[in-house]
Formats: sequence, structure tokens, C-alpha cells
Amino acid sequence: SLQNYSNVEGGSVIALYVSNNIFIKRNLIYRINNTGNNNVTIYGIYVKDRFSELENNMVSLGIDNMGNSITNGNVTIIGVSGGHVMRHNTIYIGGNNVAEGFIGSMCYEFLGNALPTNCFNNIFFNARSNALPTYTTKHQCVNIDLSYSSNYNLFYYNGNGSILGTYQGNRYLTLENYKAGSGVEVNSMFNNPNLVAPAASSTAINLHLNYGSPADGAGDANNTVNGDYDKEYRNSLTPVDIGADAGNYANCPIANAGNDVAFFEGGSAQLGGGNAVAGVNYLWSSNPVGFTSFVANPIVSPTVSTIYTLTLSVGNCVSNDSVFVNVFPAFVSSICANQPFSISANNTAGTSFQWQVNAGTGYVNITNNTTYSGTNTAILTISNAPSSLYGNKYRCLVNNISDVVRQIKFKNSWTGASNNLWNNAANWSCGVIPDGNTDVLIETGNVLLNSNGICRSIYVAPNATFTIGTGFVLTVTR
Repeated sequence: SLQNYSNVEGGSVIALYVSNNIFIKRNLIYRINNTGNNNVTIYGIYVKDRFSELENNMVSLGIDNMGNSITNGNVTIIGVSGGHVMRHNTIYIGGNNVAEGFIGSMCYEFLGNALPTNCFNNIFFNARSNALPTYTTKHQCVNIDLSYSSNYNLFYYNGNGSILGTYQGNRYLTLENYKAGSGVEVNSMFNNPNLVAPAASSTAINLHLNYGSPADGAGDANNTVNGDYDKEYRNSLTPVDIGADAGNYANCPIANAGNDVAFFEGGSAQLGGGNAVAGVNYLWSSNPVGFTSFVANPIVSPTVSTIYTLTLSVGNCVSNDSVFVNVFPAFVSSICANQPFSISANNTAGTSFQWQVNAGTGYVNITNNTTYSGTNTAILTISNAPSSLYGNKYRCLVNNISDVVRQIKFKNSWTGASNNLWNNAANWSCGVIPDGNTDVLIETGNVLLNSNGICRSIYVAPNATFTIGTGFVLTVTR
């Protein structure tokens, strides 16, 4: 990789200068800049004698080290000058809001007498753009002044002042015009090569192909090379890809949210049906809403059944898939306060057990004490459970895997075994008068509240009667 900054006034700034007939391979040249004002030409690769073979080079110019455009119109930018054999190079020229200038920019030029030039399987992408469409400065993909052999290249431009190129002094706006005027590029194409990040800062620049790139498999097998920029064998990667990079980019990656899962409340699951792939963007969302993640395989612990949707995007590819996470609610046990109660794990054949309680702030381990016993066995016993435990959820980690969740509530049913007075413990199924953590159920009879009372909730069946005596109050805490 080569970078350089110069403050010359006039002259040239050259990243890679070649004076002999050699092979020039697998160079990444980027962010070459000049801090002077006028009449400067910036070259990525300059071949003095024109007789050199260039393969698998990546060049990005027109952007500074921070990813900002070089806007001086009096700076000429040339990706590659010379080289009588050009195969599998990726050349990008960028920069917006360029001021009016003299020459402009070009990805590749070959000027002067030389051996016949062979130019195959290259990407020439000139994205440089004038600040105003009325400016005369031109930004070209190629500038050639002699007969040459060239085909299966990918051209693209998209800015103000852009043209396809110049051939023997004649300018051509479109690839079809260029083909007719030059007699070459019969199988070449004009399309966005879909590079990953050609105009990014020095720390993020990436001239590899993205998924969905038209360069995939569109090259010429008779004018290729064995390896690519990354030294990967082209013949195993949808041969032949145009440009310095090779890969299997034609088929977009398919989102795989994974298989539907189910667990008891308090459990968790890892989403996604595969490992993360470099360069692919992951976005997870949920229904009910509230969950967002940007990793390939997030871990979720929903409290209700939820649909998670994965949106996978890379280049021109977008794919979606969903997975259903079915959360079984806690089994509710309605018990009497201050009486012993036992809870059993579903899986009693485990080798390790750890009971946990969730009092509203998450599950924590519990240990044997005056309230709990059997906290490391398959059966948890709650001795004389106080009504303050109302709503607590209990689960057992069996072999460190969450088992069924059970929730305890306290209920006291009216029996009327003694008389019709609320404030008589003998009239209640639990043998005690309801308190503020107890759900009251009156399914039959005529009940009279003969003193101030309290309960968490109350249900009176249609065929039952509940009367509050004069001057008394029933407080419902729910």
C-alpha cells in the first residue's frame, strides 16, 4: 500500500514510478495528495517506457486521507499511465464538487508509440464530479492514442463532466460510441462495479467487489491470470471476475434467522442460522417491537412469544427471514399463605440443580434458609410461605439449563362454613382472614363485611352476594 502527500507547485506526484519493463502486481495505491495549488499531476502508477505488465493492482485517487474530496480543479489525476499489458486491475477516481480546471482526470491513459496494448478484465470507475455541470473539465475512464486490443472491461462514471473516454483525440460520451469509434471493447460493459468502499478514509478504504457486482463471472478466460489481488485462485471463484478481486459475488447471501425455538419463561436462545460473514450488514428487529441488534447471532431472552426478523444487506442484495420464539408462560400455583408448598422440576433426572427466584428484578440463586429448602435438588420446598411472596417466579436450572417456570399466588375462597361474616377465619378455605396479598374468590353465599377489610383482588360470582357494612371499607391493593 502506498500513500503520499506533497506540497510541490507544478510537476508531478507519483506513487509508483516504473522505468523498466517489469511485472507490477498486487499493489494498493490510495490517497495520494498534493497541498500545492496549480498545475500538478497525480499518478497512481506511472510507467516511463510504457512497457510493463500490470496485474491485480488496486488504485483509488481523488480522495484525501480522511475521505474528503480533493476539489482543486488544477490538479490532474491519472490512475495508471502506461503499461502495455493491463489485466485485472481496479482503478477508481473519486471526488465531488471539483473546481474548474485544465485536464481533469482519467483512470487509464496510454499515449505515445509503444508495443500494442492489451487491456482485458479491468475495472475503470471514474466517479469524479465537477461542482457545476457547465464546467468544461472532463473526467474519463480511459485516454488512448494508438491502436490497441481491449475487451471484457467494466466501465462506469456518474459525475458532472464525465465521459467514457478519448480515443486517438476523439472524445466519446458513451461506451457504445466508444466501441464504434475505436473498434474495441466489443464485450465490455458499462455498469456500477459495486465496490465495497472505494471512497472511504485510509482506515476503511476497500476496493473489493460487493455481492451482486456485475463484474462477477463477466471476464475473459483467455486473458486472465491465476490468482487475484488476495492471492486466491480465480478458477475456483466463478471465473472469470473482472477487476483485481475475485469471489463468488453473483449470488446474494440469503438471510437465515435460524429455526423456531420454544422455552419456558426465563429462558434464552441464540438467533441466526450461520456465522457472521465479513462485509455483510445484519439488522434484527422484533414483533412486539423493542429489540434491535446488528450482530449475526444475538442472544435473546423474551418474556413473551416474539417474532424476530433478520434483514441482511450487502451491496445490491437485501434478504429477510424470520424466526418465532415461543415462550411458555409460567405455571401459576394458587396456594394459601403461611402453609408449606413444594415445586418440582420437570427434568428430575439431571445431575445438578439450582433453584432461582425472580421477585421482579431478574432471577437470582436461592439457598437453603428458614423459608427455602431443597434449593439444590429437584424439589424446592417453601415452608410457611408468607403472602409477601405473591407473584414470585421460580425456576430450576437443571444441568445449567432453565426448566419450567412456576409462579405462586395466594388465593382464599369463601366457604361460609360458620356464618356470613367476612371477619371470621372459619369462613375461609385457608382458615385465615384475607390480607393485602391475597386474591379473594366468592362463588356462592351472602357475605357481609362487618369490619374494615383488605385483599389484593376480589371476584364475586353472579349468584353470590357481597355487602359492605355501614361505616366499613374494603381496601383492594391490586
